[in-house]
Amino acid sequence: MDKQPHHIKGVTMLCLVIVATGGVIGWLLSRSSEIAEVYTVRPIASGSMANAAPGPHLQIQCHDCGIAYRCDVTTVGEDHLPVCYNCGAINSIEGSRGHTGQVAYAAGPIRRWSKVVFTAPEAAGDQGMLLKRIVALPGEQLGFVDGDLWINGARYQKSLSEFDLLQVPVFDSQHRPRDSQHSFLDRFAVGINEQAWLITTAGEFAFDAPEHKSQQWLEYIHWNVIAGFVPQVRRGSPDAILDYHPYNQYISRPQLHFVDDYVVDLWVTTHTAPAFQFRLLDVNVTVDCGGHTVSVSQGARHCGQQSIDETTVPLKQPWKIRVGRLDGRVVVQINSQQWAFDFEPTLPTGNYIDDRLLRQRPFAVAASEGILDIKRILIARDIYWLAPNGMDNSWQFSSELPPDSFFLVGDNQPVSRDSRHWNQGIHRSLIQGVVP
Repeated sequence: MDKQPHHIKGVTMLCLVIVATGGVIGWLLSRSSEIAEVYTVRPIASGSMANAAPGPHLQIQCHDCGIAYRCDVTTVGEDHLPVCYNCGAINSIEGSRGHTGQVAYAAGPIRRWSKVVFTAPEAAGDQGMLLKRIVALPGEQLGFVDGDLWINGARYQKSLSEFDLLQVPVFDSQHRPRDSQHSFLDRFAVGINEQAWLITTAGEFAFDAPEHKSQQWLEYIHWNVIAGFVPQVRRGSPDAILDYHPYNQYISRPQLHFVDDYVVDLWVTTHTAPAFQFRLLDVNVTVDCGGHTVSVSQGARHCGQQSIDETTVPLKQPWKIRVGRLDGRVVVQINSQQWAFDFEPTLPTGNYIDDRLLRQRPFAVAASEGILDIKRILIARDIYWLAPNGMDNSWQFSSELPPDSFFLVGDNQPVSRDSRHWNQGIHRSLIQGVVP
């Protein structure tokens, strides 16, 4: 990607606001002993935390599929219009105005994943305050391997609730393009002889096979929706899920990476379907409603089986299931029940064309008989941990974090300057407060 960021009208005014309010912030901090422990900092000056705490940005609603998303105000313009991450439509910014975020913080416990406001260290070359997320704690040594976070020599395995703090949205079936040339039907594939699957006019999915058949698969096809992708691709081109963030429209990157960790949320109603399957690349998840079990396999390897509470999967009533690949585990949640199964991550072979082709259909669902309805499919990818140069597959911090020192990283790693670049943790004394 070799196109450079462009500014739009309104950026100058936002910058003036940032400078002016920065003086107010400094005055407030100088009187910290006289005021309440909760401060309001306005504005957030950069996009290093992306959607978790957006800096100056535009709020876009796609004209085609209707989904809302944010993008950095400095990266789009009349000649670089924002691209919808959900359907790939190009959207106008005419009449759009820039927004600035604000953040409130207070004294509180510092935990992993806490968002904290802190005084910039000398190595940052910044005299102000910054906002980042706690990634590693005192006494820990961290590293990144193939996009995963490692703590003290072991891959850190997030829970689904931790994933939700860091996830990046990829696709939402409730937002369907109205443009017939880029139909919702083009996002899903079924086999020629697999006609039990139907996609309704409301964008819902129905499986109806009164008699037992072979497994019939409905496959999701991921589209390339990257603004400024080089070489340029037409809208609707299949592609792998990459570590692109829609907040970063047209930002140059030295390299994009395959992201094989993602979670799919589905809202399901089982009428008579006794069992159905999900495929996550090379991993299969089987939900047996009749036998009340969930099992996971990877090729010939059986990864495990767990029992489902009979009341968890009600017949003819809607229920929610989450399935995903996350930090070397397959995670499954059905309503309030959760399970995790170890598996072997799928590493790139080095043949880019083959690796990319393998990942263009990252999710599929199948059944062989009965009646099954899926109201909505929602896909989000995991954060991809980047080395300071944005390219190396493996990187490790130079030493164990000393007492009272924390490793801080921005969620929007391609643009964030943080502990990775300063080569140091942040001492507790520099942390001004925790963002609730």
